[in-house]
Amino acid sequence: MYRFLTIGVFLLILFSCSPNVSVDNNGIGSDTNSYEPFPDSLGAVISNDGKVYFFIFAPSASRVSIAGSFNGWSATANPMNPINTSNGKVWYISLPLSSVYDKSYKYVIDGTRWVADPYSKFLFNDGFGGFNSVVKTNTNINWHSFTPPGLSELIIYELHVENFTANDSSVPSSRRGKFLGILDKTNYLLSLGVNAIEIMPIHAQEFYSGYTWGYNPVLFMAIHSDYGTPDDFKVMVNELHKVGIAVIVDVVFNHTGNNNNYLWMIDNKYYFDFDGDGVLETNSGGDDSTPWGNKFALWKPVASKLVYDTLEYYIKEFNVDGFRFDGTYAMEGGNPYKNARLDLINKIINPLKQKYPNKIWIVEQLPNKADFKGTGIAQWGELFHDKMKAMLRRGQFEGEQYSNIDRVARMIYYDKDGNNFASPLEVVNYFESHDENSVYTELVSYSGLTLTDATNASKVGAIILFTSMGIPMIMAGQEFVRPRIGQNTSKTNGDIDWSWLITNTNIFEYYSGLIELRKNHPALRITDPNPASKGWFKWGNEWNSTNFQWNSSKHIVYALNYNGQIPGETRKFVVVANFATTNVRVYPFFETGVWTIVVDPTNSRGNTTTNITSTSIEWELPPFSGFIFMK
Repeated sequence: MYRFLTIGVFLLILFSCSPNVSVDNNGIGSDTNSYEPFPDSLGAVISNDGKVYFFIFAPSASRVSIAGSFNGWSATANPMNPINTSNGKVWYISLPLSSVYDKSYKYVIDGTRWVADPYSKFLFNDGFGGFNSVVKTNTNINWHSFTPPGLSELIIYELHVENFTANDSSVPSSRRGKFLGILDKTNYLLSLGVNAIEIMPIHAQEFYSGYTWGYNPVLFMAIHSDYGTPDDFKVMVNELHKVGIAVIVDVVFNHTGNNNNYLWMIDNKYYFDFDGDGVLETNSGGDDSTPWGNKFALWKPVASKLVYDTLEYYIKEFNVDGFRFDGTYAMEGGNPYKNARLDLINKIINPLKQKYPNKIWIVEQLPNKADFKGTGIAQWGELFHDKMKAMLRRGQFEGEQYSNIDRVARMIYYDKDGNNFASPLEVVNYFESHDENSVYTELVSYSGLTLTDATNASKVGAIILFTSMGIPMIMAGQEFVRPRIGQNTSKTNGDIDWSWLITNTNIFEYYSGLIELRKNHPALRITDPNPASKGWFKWGNEWNSTNFQWNSSKHIVYALNYNGQIPGETRKFVVVANFATTNVRVYPFFETGVWTIVVDPTNSRGNTTTNITSTSIEWELPPFSGFIFMK
């Protein structure tokens, strides 16, 4: 909080700048490599002098006022003062805290455009299909001391706040579909073994209330009202931390929703002329458009600040553990060409990483790009996803075919040859997410196969997922093969039918066992950039050339901790997986001695041993099945 003694002192404090940045006399610097030249905070700032200072960046406005329940919604009673900066005008006014606290307000731009505060943290329904901002503070909480799991230890579980518990009768009805309802599933998450949830976006959307996936935000800081209050979100995060579960929030900064788009109403050219050519080309396919809405010009200084401030607000106020950035592939384009991903990395994520170590940073960059290589920012793995989908559906997916085991091998080895990742810690492996059909839907609903086919495919996919190099992620319900149509954004499609867990408890147990195995053994979560060069990893055809053929086989064999020298690991492993529709025979044992079958096609917590007297002993794999042997 600040005590502003005079307007001169106020401006000096608020627009403080770093010594290596050129700034004008009034504010935001022209050099955008640092954030210090920006106002310390926009929006409603509660000061310790008994006042609230309101700030809005409206660079092209001729006049701005504030209207609210405290002045009878007068558009003229409280005009705001401009501060001229190199980026345009910042408007401000101070009002008594006692007059405006817990009151609704909007800014009125040029007398006609009524807009919610882009820095809104609390909202009310304005009764006209939009939002009123509210002056309010969050409740303090006694935070549990928590450090999220390291990237090598992460097991991510993606979920939608409402879909996760809306139909779960074990959750009290008042908490279903809410932040607090997730806490009623804590024991479930722990029994599965995941240690991080990634919640789909919770930004305020185009409408005050109603079902949404969350990918059309209009106010980045405020929370969609259907999920509960900001205090509820705090409680959820804190209680999950107490049991060792991290919270990652999916955020959307590549575009905004088109309805109630207050940034557009404030200054559409500043926030949405993505390529900066002075022309708004927001038509379908235009330089300033995305498939989902107008492209957000994140590279511009005040747009970058809004994103930075939003992320820092979520870290400081809600103690979240990380972020997943939606559709960073849409953060480029235009004529002249702009690549706002570099601004995201250099202006936003890197400074926050330095300030808040141990946070988790993930991007949905499809196709994967070298922009993020070596940054410690993990990308959703395109090859793993696409190739696995092709193999499990027994067909084609996004150019990948049901063939070429060499591409399966490449995805297992974190797609190192794609040159987009510096290590396995920079790729998130998955074959189900919110975006695409579940394995059940692919195989049963669309391909006419059976539930058994779907469960077998899911299990062999899980074997690969939890033994590959990279960070594994599963989608809520994947662990019991629930039906879900990927691009169907209806609530009916999204809500989880928990009766499927009862039907497929064995699949849940299979996933849980694999997760436990991975967590217990460093060999199953290799982080070294090139473990083959150290003898830690070896392909099965290197110890027996008949194990599989790169260009014709639909099965694969590989060893983890082959030479027994992975630090902290006392066991050696062999993984075999068959994606063919026929039985295959392999030679999995590169050493004689007693091996334990820890995973077979029906059990992932096995302890059956077999004494291998010759490395020429064959092992038969049924169709779409896998084994993990441990020595």
